[in-house]
Amino acid sequence: MSAKLGNLKGYPVSGYIFSKIGVNLSKIFTNNIFISYYFGKIFNFLLLVFLVFYLIEKIKKNQYLYYIILSLPMTLSLMSSYNQDSMLIFYTVTIIYIFSILLDLNKFDKKKLFFLVIFIFLLSLGRPIYISFILLPFVFINFEKIFSKKNYFIISTVFLTVFLFCLFIYTYPAPNKIDGQLNYIINNPFYFLKVIYNDIKLHTFTYYVQFIGVLGHINIQLHKLIYIFVTLVFILISIFIFLSLKKIKISKLILIVTISIISSYILLCISQYLYFTSFKNIFIQGIAGRYFIPIALISFLIFPKIKQKYNNDNLFKFVLLFFPHINFFSIISAYNFFY
Repeated sequence: MSAKLGNLKGYPVSGYIFSKIGVNLSKIFTNNIFISYYFGKIFNFLLLVFLVFYLIEKIKKNQYLYYIILSLPMTLSLMSSYNQDSMLIFYTVTIIYIFSILLDLNKFDKKKLFFLVIFIFLLSLGRPIYISFILLPFVFINFEKIFSKKNYFIISTVFLTVFLFCLFIYTYPAPNKIDGQLNYIINNPFYFLKVIYNDIKLHTFTYYVQFIGVLGHINIQLHKLIYIFVTLVFILISIFIFLSLKKIKISKLILIVTISIISSYILLCISQYLYFTSFKNIFIQGIAGRYFIPIALISFLIFPKIKQKYNNDNLFKFVLLFFPHINFFSIISAYNFFY
């Protein structure tokens, strides 16, 4: 059986670059589709894990937060699959890495900002709701010198990217007709706010469980102890972050990142309601917990740096050391379910 995958159509190729490279490399020594399939998965996983954790190591602030999210069963299972979310995770971590470098630089770097915008564009091609992250470059706007060359460069780069993104959305085929649903939202905006409220009220726990990890698209839950342990870790980290706070001051960074996160969630609700929800439904259909992984990673940009004494805490070290091993329990859960 031949491994000719060139005729596959669907999402943009930007979401499958590494797996496609793996499949093409396998053609050097085999034409068997099954070998190519698994070689592509393994190549995708190993390359992503290496690159993602290498970039995390280079981020100076709160690497442990990214480490914990990227060690979740859901995140690692996505990295070892053909799901485009694996590449979206890589794009997100790269955005955070470049953004962190720009924050630390004493002098503005046009080249790095250009690459920041490129990766935001690639991320939004895979899932358009993340186009709100294009607001991140505005952190570097100097409002005291509003007509400076630096500001012109940032604004023009951002607007060009948004234009190209809109052009992509306009030319890319939509999965369903949305005219009726869109008109209904426009004519009943308060009704849609109620829909979002219903979704938050009824589905938050489901999204949280899916965010940590489930078995495949059938969303079978893992062992309860996994969710309990992860929740306790999140609570512990939250306590350390709270104790590390000095003063709550709303900075330009906090404001822009917060707006981009909220906007991303609103776009998620709108897109899923338009394309995947039945007409006039009081709930939103099609939202999955994995969609919140890039949002969570970007949100860490505004978290305060944890104090050194908590980094040296034995309990904290134990959590970071033990955390990836919860995936063994995920494997056991999967084995018990399928066998």
